[in-house]
Amino acid sequence: MIKRLLHSMSRQDRILNTLSKELKAENIELYNDSYKHAHHAPMKGLEDKNETHFRLDIVSPRFTGLTRVARHRLVYASLKDEFESGLHALQITSAKTLQELEKQR
Repeated sequence: MIKRLLHSMSRQDRILNTLSKELKAENIELYNDSYKHAHHAPMKGLEDKNETHFRLDIVSPRFTGLTRVARHRLVYASLKDEFESGLHALQITSAKTLQELEKQR
């Protein structure tokens, strides 16, 4: 029942839900950039080209003590099911802890 409910949600909502739960994200900004890539060769023939490419800014306490690469790997691992079911690309533009974000301000 829960899996069926999750699959009735948009991919964007599922990504937001997964990152909120698994990474205890304090802030997530997820941008759907799929329209920029719909003409690319790998996208031709796909029925749903509307949710294949996203850009992400995320703040999570789970990033504490991790390198940039380790943070990105953690995000990608959390979204493994999405990549296996049609998510083609996720550009992580920012992956910070709340303390790092506050230092920037």
